[in-house]
Amino acid sequence: MPFCTPLLYCTVISLFVARLSTRNRIRALHDGAFSGFEGLISLDLQQNRISVLEEGVFLGLTRLATLLLQHNRLGTLSEEALIPMPALRYLRLHDNPWTCRCTLDSLVRTLQVPSNHNLGNHGRWVGLEHVTGFNKCVPYDVSECRNLQELNLSECFNIKVSNGQVYSRDEMVCMILEGCPTLLYLNLSFSYVANGTLRELSRSCLNLQFLSLACCHRFTDKGLQYLASGKGCHKLIHLDLSGCTQISVEGFRYIAAGCPQLQQIVFNDLPTLSDSCVLELASKCHSLSAISLWDTPHLSDSAFKAIAEVANLTKFSVDGNSRMSDISWRALCRSSPGLTRLHAADCPRMTDSSLKSMGTLKNLVYLNISHCSRVSDMGLRYLTEGPSASKLRELNLSNCSRINDLAIMRVAQKCSKLNHLSVSYCDNLSNSGLEWLSSCSSLLSLDISGCNIMDQGLIALGGNPGLKKLVASECLWITDIGIEQKFCRQARGLEYMDVSHCVALSDQAIKALSFYCRTIVTLRMPGCPKMTDLAVQYLTVGRHFLRELDVSGCVLLTDRTPRFLQTGCPQLNTINMVYCRGISKQAALRLQPCVEKWEHSNDDAPYWFGYDSLGQLLQPIGRPDKIQDTWEEEEPTPRNNKKRNLIKACGEDYEYTA
Repeated sequence: MPFCTPLLYCTVISLFVARLSTRNRIRALHDGAFSGFEGLISLDLQQNRISVLEEGVFLGLTRLATLLLQHNRLGTLSEEALIPMPALRYLRLHDNPWTCRCTLDSLVRTLQVPSNHNLGNHGRWVGLEHVTGFNKCVPYDVSECRNLQELNLSECFNIKVSNGQVYSRDEMVCMILEGCPTLLYLNLSFSYVANGTLRELSRSCLNLQFLSLACCHRFTDKGLQYLASGKGCHKLIHLDLSGCTQISVEGFRYIAAGCPQLQQIVFNDLPTLSDSCVLELASKCHSLSAISLWDTPHLSDSAFKAIAEVANLTKFSVDGNSRMSDISWRALCRSSPGLTRLHAADCPRMTDSSLKSMGTLKNLVYLNISHCSRVSDMGLRYLTEGPSASKLRELNLSNCSRINDLAIMRVAQKCSKLNHLSVSYCDNLSNSGLEWLSSCSSLLSLDISGCNIMDQGLIALGGNPGLKKLVASECLWITDIGIEQKFCRQARGLEYMDVSHCVALSDQAIKALSFYCRTIVTLRMPGCPKMTDLAVQYLTVGRHFLRELDVSGCVLLTDRTPRFLQTGCPQLNTINMVYCRGISKQAALRLQPCVEKWEHSNDDAPYWFGYDSLGQLLQPIGRPDKIQDTWEEEEPTPRNNKKRNLIKACGEDYEYTA
């Protein structure tokens, strides 16, 4: 429906909310499109293909307060189109391919409803994120928005020229901030702000509560000094400095002095963050409740103990720290018994003792201990016998190589509200573990990628009818039998299925999936060399819900596949056809206008896929070794699993080179 009146089929006269989103493929809206629906107060047009909005399209919508236009194809938007909506308070325009040939004055005057007034009591949120084309923009109109509370300038790179006068990016942002004293939320991430912006923040933004300077590399410790000496930012409760590696210990001292009420800090991707920096922050910030410290490898137990002494945390996240030991976890769990979310991935010094400390928490609902190779069944026993077991909703045990079926049995029996579980690359799991999970009625999502699971385990898993998402990538011993039998027949509510690199699967598996699991929205089957056009044809039979499909590396597919998808999957939104030698560029391009995300190449599949251009395996796949009950000390499993996948497909004697 390239050109249409969007409410053509609607007969409800007293309509107040119209939702025309989720890919209805509307391409243009003409004058008077909403005539007869003047009572609308909310209009949702996101995720369509709208590239044309005529000036009179919203005429008469005087009561409309919310308008969502994100994720469309709008290149321009005239101010006249929005002037007829004096009650408009919430407008979203992000993720459109803007090609602005006007000034920011025109854009912001569009937001000023009614005309000739600033946003005043009408506007409270403006989002200009990802804007890179405003090279002739004026900030004055934004600065007149005295009641503006939320402003997103993330990734605004080229705000610099106005009325023939050249401004630095810092000056442009400062002019906006000077006129917006009521700002509560400000996102400047990935932009070119420098010390001048921080100076203006300390002067003007007296009520600011949320500030993101993530990946802003041009300000220095001197800029942070303004936060300590000025009047602004003293009420800041959330601060994101991820990627700001230029900040020294002195800078963190200024932050602690100027923002003592901080509750949430995000300091990810800071390899320069040291114990001294954290100690300075902890010396004055005693209200911390949420901390994120991903990729901060130099922090030791001293820093975490300092945090434990002053903070009462509800959320704590650390990733990639090899110096953090059980001492830190013991201190954190004792000082913050109200912890609800713990992310502790890739902490190789964590042992069962840490899990014993976590087992004392009473309200834990999320736990990620992936890549913690020293955690064993005993640690899971401590956790499942604790007071949080019945409240836990998400558990990630990926690459915990010592976890076996006994631990999964305890999880299935004790974690009665568990919704999401990942046991990917847990080499000691067998079919018996999945049999226990079949009785976990609350389970919605399961990841068993890279496990030594065979058809018996998959068939047993089919006994869980509530399962919505299954990721079984690189389960090399799963065959069509496992899919065809009890699994698909009972898991009829499945919405997401990933069988990437399950090289034994063929068209028959997709036939069963298409026949029984009619609610599938996402299907990923890259690296399945036996799949042919027939598998895709099965998918298109009654497959009205399929929105995402990945067939990369399915070398037997031909030009018939795009044709089947074009006619049989009207809701398809994303298609990935990389390494599909049999699909020509011309045939693939015919599918491109029908989807939002499209990718295709007819290159040969990389060698680590484990098969040649004809779909023949380079090495036969043997049965998995019998899983032992005991083991010797192992090296931590590498986070990059490409090596292990290649060896699994090509044989143990294959020499891997990165």
